[in-house]
Amino acid sequence: MQYKKRITNILREVKCGKVDSNELKLPIFHENKILAFLEPVSHGLTDNEAFINDLSEWRSANCQAFPTVFKVTKEGTKKWVKEQLLNREDRILFMVVTLENKPLGHMGLSNFDFIKREAEIVDVVRGIHGIFPGVFTLALHTLVQWAFNKLRLKRLFLRVFLDGERAIKMYRCCGFSEVRKIPLHKNVKEGVIKFEEIPENDELSVDRVFLLMELVNK
Repeated sequence: MQYKKRITNILREVKCGKVDSNELKLPIFHENKILAFLEPVSHGLTDNEAFINDLSEWRSANCQAFPTVFKVTKEGTKKWVKEQLLNREDRILFMVVTLENKPLGHMGLSNFDFIKREAEIVDVVRGIHGIFPGVFTLALHTLVQWAFNKLRLKRLFLRVFLDGERAIKMYRCCGFSEVRKIPLHKNVKEGVIKFEEIPENDELSVDRVFLLMELVNK
C-alpha cells in the first residue's frame, strides 16, 4: 500500500530526527505569534532522565483519564516509550513545549487505519498547569492540521470519558463532534484496573462511559 508506506516513512523519519528542522518543531500560533511548539518524541530522548521523569509523573497524576490504571514506574515508562511508541509504525507522540523548551504535556496519534485514512488522537495529557491558559486547545488544533495536511488523513477520532467535561469542551472547540457513547465495565486483576467496552446485549454493569468523537477533513 503506497499510502501506508508514505505515512510510516514520515513517522519513522520524524522519530529518528531525519527531517528538516522546521518540521521537527511544529509552531503553535496565537494571534499570529508563536506561543509554543509541538516537538515529536524521538529516539534521542529514551535515555533522557528528565523526560522519563516527566512522563511518569504526568501519567500517574492523570491516571483516571486512562482506561487502564496501574502503578507507574520509571522503568515501565522507559519500556513503553521504546516498545509502544518509538518501535510502533502507527504511533507518534508530541511534547507541548514553551519557547524556552519547558515541557507542558503531550498529545499524539495512534491506531492508524491506512485504508480509511483515519487515526486516533491519544495521550492528551497536560502535565503543567497554571501557565499559558488555552495552549492545549491551540496545540490540538496544530496537531489536527498537521495530520490533515501532512499525513493527508480523512478523519480523526478520539475517546474521552464522559465525565471529563473540560476535555470534551476542548475537543468541541477544535471541531470534534459526538458520535456515540461506549459503556465500559471495570475489571481488576493483579492490581491493574481496566475499563473495557461492554459487548452488545451483555448484562455487565456500566461503571464508566466513553464518548467517541470525530473530526472529518473536509
